Amino acid sequence: MSETYASQRVQEALKQSDDSFPKAQRLLLSWLENDEKLLYGLAAPHLRSLVGYALQQEFARQEEEHHVDDAPILPTETEADAETMGMEILQTMAGEKRPENFGFVSEDVAAPQKTSDEHVAAILKIAKKEE
Repeated sequence: MSETYASQRVQEALKQSDDSFPKAQRLLLSWLENDEKLLYGLAAPHLRSLVGYALQQEFARQEEEHHVDDAPILPTETEADAETMGMEILQTMAGEKRPENFGFVSEDVAAPQKTSDEHVAAILKIAKKEE
């Protein structure tokens, strides 16, 4: 019921402002100061989102208060681990060693194969068309 009322008031504001959005907006805002039914009608569709947002903010604030000192202690990296990791990266980049894992891919990652002459010819043909 109040949404219909709100819709009627919005139409009235547009009519009084000659369909000017900024003028209609100012008019509606001025009416809101004295018209609780209009305020509720305009806000009702958005109340669930507003309440949900307020709850999320409060939960986040409470969680932050409780977990400030609970930061995980990360294991320190020994120099041997760092040196081994660095060498593995260099060997992989030089092609001496195949990588065991890449990101979340657990299968073998192989180096790219030589491009076929047919593939090169197709790419050159496409490039000439675009010129």
